[in-house]
Amino acid sequence: MLDLGILFHAREFPTDYRTSRYGDTYPVGHAAMGGEKDVRIGSECCTQDPDFHLRNYVWLMSLNQVFLVDPTDQSFNEEWIPCKEFHTLHEVTCSGHGHQGRALGDVNYFPFLETHQVLWCLRDSFPPTLLVLHAHQEGGLEAVNDLLKNMASSKLSQLVSSLTSPSCIFKDQVPIEIQESVLGQATELSREKKASLVTGNAVETDKMLLRGLEENFAKQLLEATASSEGIYSEFRASNLLQVVSGEHRGPELVTRFGQGDHDLTVSRACLKVAFYPESTLEALELLHAHPELGPQGAAQQVVDQKEALTRRLFEAQGISSKALREAAGVVEQLEQLVEGKLGEAGKGLYSVLDQTRECLGVLEQLSQRARAVQYATPDGSVAVDQVKAQAVEISSHVKKIAAQHLLSTKL
Repeated sequence: MLDLGILFHAREFPTDYRTSRYGDTYPVGHAAMGGEKDVRIGSECCTQDPDFHLRNYVWLMSLNQVFLVDPTDQSFNEEWIPCKEFHTLHEVTCSGHGHQGRALGDVNYFPFLETHQVLWCLRDSFPPTLLVLHAHQEGGLEAVNDLLKNMASSKLSQLVSSLTSPSCIFKDQVPIEIQESVLGQATELSREKKASLVTGNAVETDKMLLRGLEENFAKQLLEATASSEGIYSEFRASNLLQVVSGEHRGPELVTRFGQGDHDLTVSRACLKVAFYPESTLEALELLHAHPELGPQGAAQQVVDQKEALTRRLFEAQGISSKALREAAGVVEQLEQLVEGKLGEAGKGLYSVLDQTRECLGVLEQLSQRARAVQYATPDGSVAVDQVKAQAVEISSHVKKIAAQHLLSTKL
C-alpha cells in the first residue's frame, strides 16, 4: 500500500551544528559559518539536549495525522538513523529505499530572506512548456533560447509534441506570440541531438567491437544498458559483459564467482540496481539461493548491505580523524602553557606534555590505518571500528589529562 507523506525535520540547526559530521564546531556567528548569516543564530537547541532526538515528524495523508518519531524506542530500527548525533531521519528511508515509493521533493525555509522564504524543490514536476513560460517571464526570448539549448532530448521531444498537438492541455502554457519560434528551435535542436546521439552511439559500438565481440551481441549489451535518453555507454555495457560472460570476467571476479555465464535479461535487471559487476554477481548468487526475492529485490539487498558497510567505514574514518584533530589541539594548548615555566612546576608540565605527545603519535598512526582502508568489506569495517574505538579512547585520555593540568594552572 502506497501513501503520501511529509517528513518534517525540527531543530535542524542546533548551536553545535557544523558543515560536516566530522568537522570542527565553531562558535555561533563565526566567520567560517557565515558570520551574520550563520544559520544557528537564534537557535535554542543543542545535540546534547536530553530530548534532541525527538526532531523527526511524519504526516500521512491517509490518516491526516502527524506522528513524532522516537529513534530511542526499542522497536525502532537503528539503521534508519545512521548518525546518532544529529538523529536525522532521511526521506529515502521513509519512501522505502526505492522499493516502492520515492521522494517527490523538498521544502526549505529561509527565515532571513525578505521574500520567498519558502522554497519548493519539486522533482520531475515541471513539463517543458511550463519551464519555457518561466524562462520567458524571467528573461524573455534569450532566457528561453538558453533553456532549450540545455534541454534533454526527451524534454525537447515532449515540447515539440505539446506544441504540435491541438488537444494538448500544456500548449497554452507557452505564450502564443513565441510558440512558433519555440517550436522551430526545439525541432532543430531535437534533430541535432538525435544526430549527435547516432554518432556517439556508433563510437561506443566500435569500442565494444574492439573487444572481439560479435556485432549483434555488442548491440544487445549496449541497448540493455542505454540511458533513458538512449545514450550508449561502453563502460556500462562492459560491466554487463563481465556479468553475463565468464570468458570476459577479470581474474578477481573469476576467483570469487567462477566462469559460469548468466542470462542477459536477469543480469540486466540486477545490474540496473547493483551497478557494478561484483555487486551484480553477488545479487545473482543471492537470487539463486532465494528466488522469491526477484532480481531487483536481490540486487537491492546487496546494495543496502554495501551502503551500510560504506557508511560504517566513513563514520569510523571520520571519527578517527576528528579524535586526532581534537587531541592535537589540546597538545598545542599544553605546549603554549609549558613555555616559560621553570622549576618543579615546569618539570611536571614537561612530563605531561611528553605523555600527550606520545599519545598523539599513536593517534596519528591509528588515523593513517583507518584512512588506508579503501573498500567497505565486512572485515575492513570491523578493523576500522576497532581503530576508531582506540582513537576515541586515547583522545579522551589526552583531553582528560590536559584538562586537569590546564585547570590547576589557572587556579
